[in-house]
Amino acid sequence: MGFVILLGMIAYIFFVIILTRWLMRIPKNEGGKLFVLVLSPLIACIILIWDIPIINWEFEKLCKAEAGIHVYEEVILGPESWKKDGALNLPLADHRLTNEMPEGFEFLDIGNSKRSTITNIRKYHYQIKRKEDKKILGELIRFSKGRGWLPWGAIFFGGPGEKWCPTSKEKPYKNFPIAVFKQHSK
Repeated sequence: MGFVILLGMIAYIFFVIILTRWLMRIPKNEGGKLFVLVLSPLIACIILIWDIPIINWEFEKLCKAEAGIHVYEEVILGPESWKKDGALNLPLADHRLTNEMPEGFEFLDIGNSKRSTITNIRKYHYQIKRKEDKKILGELIRFSKGRGWLPWGAIFFGGPGEKWCPTSKEKPYKNFPIAVFKQHSK
């Protein structure tokens, strides 16, 4: 894959050089030629990264509006649901939640969906629901964004790779059930 990206970069640079040389024939004076010489590479750069500011703006907007842990009802669980160190007795696989929940509750992976073909932002949606009345007790909503429509354009210009909100440092998968389920006070 890296070789294909390298070939694509070389082809694009070659195309920009040929286009610039062709455009240099149009102006008759030196000022016009200098204008083409400066403008042509600038436009070539803009073509590669035009969508990055739009992606960043939409991503930040969605993160502020929807992302995070949303608790609608806290549930107090007895001591059998807790480890001795005070942690909730739930298995975590690779720092992701499994669908195992305390008895009477279910974990739902609502799935992920692409928000837009232009912005390459994905939404990941999880819920904890009480089985008895099907009430949603809490939700975890995460977003991820990619580099944009042309991944190697971001490599050229140092654009960020995949980014998440809430971030993995915030441990959303670990903190989600702890936000909904509380320990029975002694």
